Amino acid sequence: MERIVFVFRRVIARTRRPATAVFTAIYAGSAFYMLHRLITGYVHSSFLSQFMTEKTIGLVFSTASILALLTFFIFAKLLRKVGAHRFFLLISLVAIFATSLISITTTPVFAVALFITITIASQLLYYIFDVFIELYSRSETETGRVRGTYLTILTTSAIAASLLMGLLVGDNEYWKGYLAAAIFLVPMVFLIGRATKNPPPFIRSEQAELLSTIRSIVANRNLRIILFLHFLLQLAFVWFVVYIPLYLTQYIGFDWLTFGTLLSIGFLGYIITEYPAGWIADNILGEKELLATGFIILSGTLIAMSFITVASFGIWVFVFLLSRAGAGLVESMSESYFFKQVDGSDTTTMALFRMLRPLATITGPILVTLLLIYFPFQYIFVFCGIFILFFGLIGTLRLVDSR
Repeated sequence: MERIVFVFRRVIARTRRPATAVFTAIYAGSAFYMLHRLITGYVHSSFLSQFMTEKTIGLVFSTASILALLTFFIFAKLLRKVGAHRFFLLISLVAIFATSLISITTTPVFAVALFITITIASQLLYYIFDVFIELYSRSETETGRVRGTYLTILTTSAIAASLLMGLLVGDNEYWKGYLAAAIFLVPMVFLIGRATKNPPPFIRSEQAELLSTIRSIVANRNLRIILFLHFLLQLAFVWFVVYIPLYLTQYIGFDWLTFGTLLSIGFLGYIITEYPAGWIADNILGEKELLATGFIILSGTLIAMSFITVASFGIWVFVFLLSRAGAGLVESMSESYFFKQVDGSDTTTMALFRMLRPLATITGPILVTLLLIYFPFQYIFVFCGIFILFFGLIGTLRLVDSR
């Protein structure tokens, strides 16, 4: 624990913004949030496989994401009515309740219902973190560094989550993972709940309606492109979270402890790239060159996964490190570019940005379900890699750099 606290302090100290109590709480609280999100995220597909087939799992994920999309703007309006603080507390309590219950359920219907609830709550919590960061941020010139720091802290926490997941789940004891994930939300609520009682007042300012927001995005070429590029990244994350655990534990033959270790080492790829990339984008290159590099690395490793059929720990560690380094570049650059275009009052635009994840979770499983009709399971990664590489490079080349 002392080592984790030390890492948080070092990373926070790297930002040139004064380390206020609010930002310290947001960064620390986000770490506990990521412990919850990663443990549940990587366990969901294997947990649901006890009750249904792989194709059905994909449809359940798509259904959860459709419902998340439908509820996003309802909750965005609720956010403006009740305020960021109370909205955060409400969604956190729902997440704690649902995650605790799923740890003891043995009924397919309840398992699916609770999974959907957790999925929606997790997406909304990620969204409210964006709102808090934008509300308390004042300088757009430090957006890349602030976002890089935030993502680095999430990644540091993800490493711990991966190791804990392997230890807790063990012999498919999914209930331990869910129970631990619920407990991790408690300090998150305490830290952020205390620090954000009085957010800046412009959270309550009038917002553009959904249709006018969409029209403004369509009219803004750069914003439109960066949203599409971020959507491609979210598609890759769907493959990472839903299908790679199934592939490595049920086809390649790794146990959960080994898989968790692979994940934790792989997440170092994010730490290596995200904070330095944010600084470089603010001070040297801009985002465009780093985005292209990230897409090439990410797509290449996804394609390679289909042709690696041996349970070699060394080979898979190398692949995981490269894939996460590529994803880290794309994530930090797409977030840096996007959040240079918005501020804390643009809650509708930020909601659209965070809705890309559930949209990808709808699209990805549907694509995989279609692919599985004609191809073996292992080759879905080839198609994902080619798709992301082709459209990722086209979009990046059309983007106007921020420098």
